[in-house]
Amino acid sequence: VSDGQTATLDLNVGPAGPVQCEVYSASLASMVLRRTFDAVSSARSMTLSVADLASGVYVVRMQRNDCVVTSPLVISR
Repeated sequence: VSDGQTATLDLNVGPAGPVQCEVYSASLASMVLRRTFDAVSSARSMTLSVADLASGVYVVRMQRNDCVVTSPLVISR
């Protein structure tokens, strides 16, 4: 879910620990954003600032420990 300035990402990735979040262009040609979050096991979502990204479709890759999840992200302003 994106409001154009932030994206709220579902965080159902493995046990408690740091979450590595990477955002790629839709073609997967380049990484456009990387953030690491310290998330406790009860965290079910996180907010990511996307204000610096252009409107468009991206791929989000989240990894916590050995668990990896990818999902689309659409930014529309």
